Amino acid sequence: MSKLGRRKFLSIATSVTGAVGGIFALTPFVSSFQPS
Repeated sequence: MSKLGRRKFLSIATSVTGAVGGIFALTPFVSSFQPS
């Protein structure tokens, strides 16, 4: 794997991990806004 390809892969992997983590972090807040 080239250095540039590895860098792009790491950037994408980090972005995806951050997005998934953000979704899990926001889930309790979003559900608390739902009327019971």
